[in-house]
Amino acid sequence: METLKKLYRRYNESYHAVYLLLGTSRVFLIADFGFMFDAIIDPIFSKRKLAKIPFYIWGVLFIVAITSIYSPEAFQGMTTALRILILALILPTYKYRYKFKQMTGTLLIILALIAIGQSAFMLRSNGIQSSSSMLGQVAFVYAPIFWVQISLAVVLILSLSIARSPLVALILFAVITRKQYFLALAGFAAVIFVIYAAISTPGRVTFSGIKFAVTERIETVTGFDDKALESRYADKICGEFREEKITMFGYGWNGYCKSTGQPRPHNIYALTIYELGIIAIPFWLFILYGAYKFGFWKLAPLFALGLVTEELLGRPEGIYLIAIWIISVQLSGDPDPDINRTFSKFG
Repeated sequence: METLKKLYRRYNESYHAVYLLLGTSRVFLIADFGFMFDAIIDPIFSKRKLAKIPFYIWGVLFIVAITSIYSPEAFQGMTTALRILILALILPTYKYRYKFKQMTGTLLIILALIAIGQSAFMLRSNGIQSSSSMLGQVAFVYAPIFWVQISLAVVLILSLSIARSPLVALILFAVITRKQYFLALAGFAAVIFVIYAAISTPGRVTFSGIKFAVTERIETVTGFDDKALESRYADKICGEFREEKITMFGYGWNGYCKSTGQPRPHNIYALTIYELGIIAIPFWLFILYGAYKFGFWKLAPLFALGLVTEELLGRPEGIYLIAIWIISVQLSGDPDPDINRTFSKFG
């Protein structure tokens, strides 16, 4: 028993690195069960007390659970509430350091190699990350961790995904921090991104391609041109097409797609209005208060990312993306401003 406890304490951060990355993929249930198991045995094996959950997290949990009751995706909403609860109990009790960085770097390098292989056979690599946008967001949330292996993987994965939104969020983070390391990372990622996109899918970096993407996002958010949307989604990928409406209590958590027959708006703010209705007001008040306590500017890139993507709240994997970003920002520290000395020291 003592041997098991020692092994658990020694490799626990490595387990978490694996769970978190799996949590952003199609096999997120493995991460769910891993953290749930950890919540049960951690107090026994490490004598570490579970974290005290602040009231604003309880508020978010309550809203997700209640609005899931009348959602057509009730099970997914309930599991989202449970996922938030478990992560809120476990993650704050750890001080992630070297082992977490080491394992994360290894995992991301493996993911980068997979993305390279996929790019040879797919127009936009996706694989186990569900979509190219998700793949890019996975790279983005690890970017603040100051570790050369991680930085290399971030650049490769983000570039191969050709996902524009995470790249913009990374640039925003670099501008906010004004750290030379992050500015160099964002600049390098942008250059590789544009070169690869120009070769593989040039339409994604042209003015007309960007204009089309912006127009489509405005349509899905506002419903400005429902006839165009209906013809575009005539294959009924989400069910029978119906005009979206803002109601008193919304469609329920994750209920937009099944209730309207349309893909979710690429905007988490519009999505919560449609799904939560008037309940979106206390929901965002809880989140904003939590952001204030944590440090709003540390979370600003996530808020900006939510303007053009919905995965953070629209997919089960989104909760893990948020958790990774919070850990990454805490681990970012204050990188050595001398880039050459930094890479010779950590490379």
